[in-house]
Amino acid sequence: MKNKLIGIDIGTTGCKVSLFSLKEKLLAHYKEDYPTYTTLENTSEQNALDWWRIASSGIRDVLHKESISGSEIAAIGLSCMTPVLLPVDTMGNPLCNAHIWSDRRADNIVPELEQCYGKENFHKRTGNMLKAGYLLPKLYWQMINQKQIYDAAASYLQVDGYIALRLTGQRSMNKSHCELTGLNLLPSGSWLDEVVSLFKLDPHKLPEITETGSIIGYTLDGLEKECGLPAGIPVVSGGHDSALSSFALGISKPGDACLDIGNASNLVMCTDKTIRCKEADFYRHPIQGIWLFQIYSATTGGAFRWLRNILDMPVPGTVDFSRLTKIAEAASPGCKELIFLPYFCGSQFADNSKAAWYGLMLDHGLNEMVRAVMEGCALSIRLNMETMEQASNVEIRTIIATGGGTIDEFWMQIHADILRRPLKVRSITNAAVFGAAMLARQTVFGIPYQPEFSDEKTFIPDRTYQDIYNRNFRLYKECLANAPKIRDKDQEHSL
Repeated sequence: MKNKLIGIDIGTTGCKVSLFSLKEKLLAHYKEDYPTYTTLENTSEQNALDWWRIASSGIRDVLHKESISGSEIAAIGLSCMTPVLLPVDTMGNPLCNAHIWSDRRADNIVPELEQCYGKENFHKRTGNMLKAGYLLPKLYWQMINQKQIYDAAASYLQVDGYIALRLTGQRSMNKSHCELTGLNLLPSGSWLDEVVSLFKLDPHKLPEITETGSIIGYTLDGLEKECGLPAGIPVVSGGHDSALSSFALGISKPGDACLDIGNASNLVMCTDKTIRCKEADFYRHPIQGIWLFQIYSATTGGAFRWLRNILDMPVPGTVDFSRLTKIAEAASPGCKELIFLPYFCGSQFADNSKAAWYGLMLDHGLNEMVRAVMEGCALSIRLNMETMEQASNVEIRTIIATGGGTIDEFWMQIHADILRRPLKVRSITNAAVFGAAMLARQTVFGIPYQPEFSDEKTFIPDRTYQDIYNRNFRLYKECLANAPKIRDKDQEHSL
């Protein structure tokens, strides 16, 4: 009997595969990480074959855990990070490593594209200011710098498009990626022919755009051996992981907001109108007519992991996240005005910003340095929230939190205190993969998803530390504003 669902989420650090019943019960879960290659400055690459290898292993694993066959799977939903650059040949083979969303090698391309088409035209036509991480700058960079790969490419796919290709043989791009390409017309999501023509791109390399929540195709013959799936299972177009997290968490009304804390921290709010904000990303919700407005901090969980890895180097396996939290608990809130900027991959407020501690004194110890990292991540989100509220003229009152970072209650309380907003942590720990599966259920069975949460935990801001965190927030903004100028002077001096 076909009464099970599979959700697949290809994220920044790893792949998650979950098996669900039609009644929303999680039956089995699989997660495995893959490497990101940063061999050159501003590069972030992943091997697409790793995505498929782990996704197919995950499908086999969840089927095995429940002792079921693939014939019981009714539908498969897909979620992924975005945007990426992945050229594939006519057989669907990747022609190079994927340039993922944090890859910034196209930084110098953006001004050229803006000069040719018009900076304001990009925002007016696509809903966003053009950014180096979007598809167009990546694509143009490859056309200029790796022409042999560009010429050989039959299609350029997003992550879920590649997984869908391996499952169904169909080349596609989900509509939830459209606004983050620089190549799509708002609000239709169709390819922007005038931009394609202006930059002499080959339109045949751009895949068919599919509606979110539509069936891309059906599983192919021959997948049984590879991942345990028979032919004929519908694969449903899901899309952008933050959009699917919002869907899963019940974030669907203007002013609703959620915070997904993983390798990056995405603060997302719903809106029913276009919002102009150069630092933000604006894209569609899985529910038609609703839009999502987002500013992310690229390396928050990533900063915490980096610190753990550094401290773990002398004796590997001795430092875990819980130990870091205990170290931080011994420091006072505000860390004696020690500020940490968690910008290992730049900032949407200053592209050339870097991660740094500011204000280090001889009386700062490891306790303050660890807590400053945790507070700095939350301060970066407060800056994002302040910017979003000013741009939208809407106050965010309560934030729904999800992601791996929510496991640490101490860190969640720091977030609540710094953001000055109640934080509600809902029981869905892997919201994007769950959202993909529920959207697939809705598409195939017509069963609407109606989120209900009876066991959410709420973190209330402690006003005791409000003055301390307000002061540190002012210092944080000063550090971020001045850091690029300091670095530019240093670079000029060195030349």
